[in-house]
Amino acid sequence: MWLKCKTAEEVPRGAIVISHKVIPYPSVLVEKDVTSIVVDPMTKEVLRQLCMFGNSRGIVSGCVARHSFIASGSALVDGEPIITTTLPSLIHKPECKKKEEELDLKPMVEHAFEHIRMPIALGDIVSMNYRGGVFRPIYEETINSLNKMPIDKLFDEDVSGMPLLAVPNDDDTRCVILEGVHRFASLSLTEEEKKIEIKLDVYCVGERNFEDLLSSTVPISRGMKITKKAEFKFHRCQPEMLTLLLDSYAKQRNEGRFSEKDEAVNLCRILNARLNEKQRKELIDHSHQRRQIYNQLFNERLVQEPTKTATEQSGLFAFLMSPTTQKAFFSHYETIPKRNRCHRNIFVASLVNDDTCAQLINELGTNMLKKTDFVKRLREIQNPATAENSSDGNNGITWLMCETADDAPYHKELSFWSIYRIPSPSVLAEKDVSIIVLDPMTKGVLGKLSMHIVSGCVGKHSFLASGSA
Repeated sequence: MWLKCKTAEEVPRGAIVISHKVIPYPSVLVEKDVTSIVVDPMTKEVLRQLCMFGNSRGIVSGCVARHSFIASGSALVDGEPIITTTLPSLIHKPECKKKEEELDLKPMVEHAFEHIRMPIALGDIVSMNYRGGVFRPIYEETINSLNKMPIDKLFDEDVSGMPLLAVPNDDDTRCVILEGVHRFASLSLTEEEKKIEIKLDVYCVGERNFEDLLSSTVPISRGMKITKKAEFKFHRCQPEMLTLLLDSYAKQRNEGRFSEKDEAVNLCRILNARLNEKQRKELIDHSHQRRQIYNQLFNERLVQEPTKTATEQSGLFAFLMSPTTQKAFFSHYETIPKRNRCHRNIFVASLVNDDTCAQLINELGTNMLKKTDFVKRLREIQNPATAENSSDGNNGITWLMCETADDAPYHKELSFWSIYRIPSPSVLAEKDVSIIVLDPMTKGVLGKLSMHIVSGCVGKHSFLASGSA
C-alpha cells in the first residue's frame, strides 16, 4: 500500500520512505524508525538506502548522482554500512561516549493493608466525618450534575463503580474517600434512602497514613461551599500508602475519570514523589531520559500512551519548569495553547527567565495578551537577542566544553571546527541552540546554523546540520 505524505510528521512508524531529493526532518524520522530510500527522479534507480534507527549515532551527508541527501542514521548499500561524503578527508570518527546512567523511578513497595468489601447503609456513611480531594479538586458542576441522578444509578457498580474508602484501623467514624467523592458530596437522602445498602471497598491504612491523608484533603458535606482546593502531596506519603493511592489513580484514570488538567497535575506530583532533585535536573538536560521515564509511567498505567505532539506530557514539562512558571502554568492551564509543543516551550523558557515567563502566562490568563502574541513573546524569551561583546577579551562570556550533545545547555551558541563533528541533531534541535562553524586554521566563522534541517556549502566547506544557515 502506498501513502503519500506531505510532511515528515505524517510518515507512519517503521515505514519505508522514498525520496527523490533531500530527506526532510531527520530528527522526526529517527524517532519513527523508518528506512529512507533515495531514488533518482530520472531513472528511478535506488541511489542510497538510509536506515533511520533512533539508536544509530552516525550522521550522513553527501551527494549521489548530483542529488544531495541528509540523514541522521547509517547508510546501507546491499546491507553493508557506508558513509558517502563530498569531502572524505574531513570525516570524523565519533569518539567513544561514556555510558550514561539510566534514570529509574523510585520503585513501588507492596502494601499489606487490610482490605474489606462490605455492605453499608447510606445513612451510616453520611453520619461519618469524611473527606476527599486526593486526586482532583471538588468540582461544583460535577456535584450539580450528580444531584439529578437517582440513588440507585448513583451507586450502581456497573455504571459508576464501587466507592473506595481509607480508614484508620480502630475508628469507624472517620474516612477519606479515594474513589466516589463527588457522589457523596451530592447526597441528600430521605429517611427511606438512608436505609439503602451499597457495597464499599475499604482499606485500613493505620493512624499515621490516615493522618497524612487528612492533612491534605477537604471535608465533604451536602451543599458544601467550595472555597479551598485540595493540594495533596504524594511525596509526603509513606511508600506503601503511595502504592495504594497510585493503584487507585491508575484504575480511575483508565476509566476516564479525570480531566486533562487533573492528569497533568497528578503526573507532576507523582514525579515529585518518585524522583529526587538530581534526577529532575538530569531530565531537564536529557530528552531521551524524559522519554524513558514517561514510558515507565505508561507501563504502570499512570499516563496516556506517548504521541508525537506530546500534549499528554504536560505534567512532565510542568515538573521540570522553574517554580514561579509552574504555579502560573497550572493556574491558567485551560487558556494556554497546546499546539506546536507550547507546553514544552514554556518549560524551556522558564529555565531562561522564570519571572518573565510566569508574567507572560498570567497576562494570557487574564486576557491581557492574545495567544498569537503569547507564542511570539515566548519565543523571544527562549531566544533572547545576543548583546554585542566588547573586544577587550573581558566580556563576561562563560565557556563550557561539552563532551556530548546531551551536555549542551539550552538556547546557547555551540562552536564546532568541523561540520562533521556536530552530533545528534535531534537532541540539539530540542535544546534550541545555535551552531557556529569555525575554520580551524583562521578561526573565521564559516556559517551560523539555527536548528532547522538544511544541508549545503559555506565557504567551499560542505556542511550538514539540523539548522538553517
